[in-house]
Amino acid sequence: MQTCAPLTKKVNEEGVEEEVEEPEFDKVFEDPRTYVHIKLTLNNPAVPPVASKPEPGPSEIVPVKQFITWPYSKDPCDDFGKQVTLAVESLAKEFCTMFRKQIDDMASSEENLENLTKKFEDLKKEFFYEINT
Repeated sequence: MQTCAPLTKKVNEEGVEEEVEEPEFDKVFEDPRTYVHIKLTLNNPAVPPVASKPEPGPSEIVPVKQFITWPYSKDPCDDFGKQVTLAVESLAKEFCTMFRKQIDDMASSEENLENLTKKFEDLKKEFFYEINT
């Protein structure tokens, strides 16, 4: 068992009172093999009891997620085709929201087809970079 070094107040050379840490005490309890048993009885609890209100259920903490149900199909190729169609539509919407201003500017400009195609390809490259990072 270790004892803490005592802090004492002393006046330094300038006349200011400060706390000074003294050297630690000798091992007071280990050598004579002295033990101290303490039993505390309190009238009031040290930690107040928790209010008794019912615990929330899982649906109160996290809302129930609505799953997308796919229409039943016996043909797995048909299901795959529907999923690909939904993914492509989602990517097209994302592309339009990212580059709405540039697309509108390209549509209203009277540039030649080659320049418009190059600008559109640049937008696609930027979009693919954003999606993949």
